[in-house]
Amino acid sequence: MKIVIKVSGKMTKRANFLPIAEEIAELVHYGHQVIVVHGGGNEITQMLDKLGVETKFVNGLRVTTEEVLKVVEMVLCGTVNKRLVASLQEAGVSAIGISGKDGNFIEADILNPELGFVGKIRRLNTAILENILKAGYVPVVAPVGTDPFGNSLNINADTVASHIAGTVNADHLFLITDVPGIIDDKGEVIDTITLHEIEKIAKSDFITGGMIPKLEAARTSLLLGTEFVHIINWTGAGSIKNQIIHMEKGTTIRRSYTWVM
Repeated sequence: MKIVIKVSGKMTKRANFLPIAEEIAELVHYGHQVIVVHGGGNEITQMLDKLGVETKFVNGLRVTTEEVLKVVEMVLCGTVNKRLVASLQEAGVSAIGISGKDGNFIEADILNPELGFVGKIRRLNTAILENILKAGYVPVVAPVGTDPFGNSLNINADTVASHIAGTVNADHLFLITDVPGIIDDKGEVIDTITLHEIEKIAKSDFITGGMIPKLEAARTSLLLGTEFVHIINWTGAGSIKNQIIHMEKGTTIRRSYTWVM
């Protein structure tokens, strides 16, 4: 089974990520292939604040000037990525950290000039991922890609995770966040929806901020071939395994009405 796990920036601190790393180690021990994609928005914002650089978001995406991009690369490809690799290895997993720039793994174009150096994925060269997995390592991916001219582009981590999951035909994509799932207008978690229901949900007033790119990521991943997308909050050891088996927490989005395990 292939499992792609995207962790938000709030989960990338060592104390928060180590329990997840330990569960990933268990999944790998039982023969599953796991790919980790991470954000790091909080630490990027903190560093920008220290440098006196203003932070702006549009529809959940960070406006990335050339000055901001330098900080994005430093934090995501350096500090956060290597911290997660170290945590996985502490948990007993062999891990390799890469960014989308390595081996031209993520080729991208400018998404919207108003957002600056923010990318939309044009193509993934997944051979590098497959080789890492075959060698018995867990790839840890920082969401920075390159344009046709070799310039770096900041790409939403949910977007990167969704394209990876779909392209490698992952069975499950986990978008681990700081909310318990998709919250409806009554404040309750929507437990399951299907691919064709995403557009209706996305147009609802209760879908705002960071949930916008998450829903689009789920849609992309399912269209590319992923069977299940889970939007969950980390609640402790077993959260991922229990969701795969029971699907009883958070929001599960499945490709069709057919329930395939």
